[in-house]
Amino acid sequence: MKALEAAKAVEAQGEEVFIKYHFGLLKALFEENRDISDSGILLELAGEMGADRGRLWADLGSGHYRQVVWAEHRHAVERFGIAAVPAVVLAEKELIVGAVPREVYRKAIDQLLAEGEKGNSS
Repeated sequence: MKALEAAKAVEAQGEEVFIKYHFGLLKALFEENRDISDSGILLELAGEMGADRGRLWADLGSGHYRQVVWAEHRHAVERFGIAAVPAVVLAEKELIVGAVPREVYRKAIDQLLAEGEKGNSS
């Protein structure tokens, strides 16, 4: 939860730094086996990725982004019925759940693009 909250707070600092932070979190967790629930590690990663550590510290203390994360979670459950991870929603209508082969994503994206082209040609 703390890592999601930190990611949301860094996202407010800009898309470029958010992307770096997001991938930094993934690397820290999956490649380096670091505890991304630890505030110290979250702040350290923020500094490494170019985010404003002081702003992140204040944002984590405020609780604002914790509320944002919970609101997004409720939306995902209520709107899309998401009950497992990973879960990806494409174009607000296609739900892909679980660790699926790349081809599943390709097929879903191709289908959405074809639907979009049909809608644009009418």
